[in-house]
Amino acid sequence: VITTILLLVLFSNILLFGVMNRGTILVITGIKEKETYLQEQVQNYELAQWINTHLEKDAILFIANDDRTYFLEREYINGYPIIQGYIDYTKIETEEELYNIVKDKGVTHIVLTEHRTKEGMTWTIFEDYYNEKITMLWRELVKKHGELIIEKNKVSLYNLK
Repeated sequence: VITTILLLVLFSNILLFGVMNRGTILVITGIKEKETYLQEQVQNYELAQWINTHLEKDAILFIANDDRTYFLEREYINGYPIIQGYIDYTKIETEEELYNIVKDKGVTHIVLTEHRTKEGMTWTIFEDYYNEKITMLWRELVKKHGELIIEKNKVSLYNLK
C-alpha cells in the first residue's frame, strides 16, 4: 500500500511538473522554436530585440512600468520602484518633475509598458509598486516630451525630446 501511495505521489509530481513547464519542455524537445516561446512568454521580448538591432549603441533607456530587462543590450536605468534609487515616486507630482529627473540622468529613450490587464485594471497588477498615479505620470511625460518610435505587445519605445 505504501509503495502504491509513493508511486502515485511521484507520478502526480511528475505530471504537475510537466504541466507547469510544458512550454520549456516543448522548446527543449525542439517541438517549439525558442524565439516563438520567448515572444509568447515575455511581453517585452520583441521590443528588446528591436532595440538591440536598431537603436544606436549610445542610447540610454529608462525602463518605466517594468523590471524585465534581461534581453536588453543597451545601457538602461530600471525605473521599478522597489529596486532602484533614482526616483522617489512618492515625491513627484507632475510629469515635468519626472522629465527633469530622467533628462538629468542622460536618458535618451523611454520604454513604457502597459501591463497585460486583469479584471479591467489599466495599469498593473502590482498596484503597490506601479499604481495609477505613476503610470499616468509616465503617460503624460511621453505625451508631452516623447516621440513614439515603435510599439510591440503594449510595450512602447519613445525618443525623449
